This record gives sequence, C-alpha cells and structure tokens, in this order.
Amino acid sequence: MRTIDWQAFVVGLQYYLSVAQGKVWISGNFSQLKSSNIVKLTPIAGQPAVYKQAQYVDGSVFIASARPSRSATPSRWCSRLSVTT
Repeated sequence: MRTIDWQAFVVGLQYYLSVAQGKVWISGNFSQLKSSNIVKLTPIAGQPAVYKQAQYVDGSVFIASARPSRSATPSRWCSRLSVTT
C-alpha cells in the first residue's frame, strides 16, 4: 500500500480601506493543492477522473452599513488540472 503525496497551502488577506470611517474592507484567499505521484499510483482506467493540481481564488468587498448588519459581494474562481493535460 502506498500513499498519494499531496502538498497544499492557503493564503488569506484582509484589508480595511480608509473610506467611510473603516466600514469598507476587502478580503481575498488563494489556495493550491498539488500531487507529484498521483499519476504513477492511479490505474490507467481511472486516470481521466483524477486531477493532480487544483487552485482556488476568492475575493470579497464588505460594507458595514449599520452596526449589526454587513453586506458582501463575493467572487470565486476554481481550476483543476487533470492528469491527461
């Protein structure tokens, strides 16, 4: 029995803008997942269903219009690199 080796990281950032007395801020995240041996350990018949790398990015703009309420406008992007490419 062998293990599939995965390497992953996540980075996040949040920044308060100097507008509207600090009631507007932005945030973003980036993550990546990667395997160096998944192709070698996956049977040929199963390889089309496997991916060896994935990336995820998101970003948001937050607005605190009143003390107990907040609204956000999110945006996301996700990508997977399949074994066949």
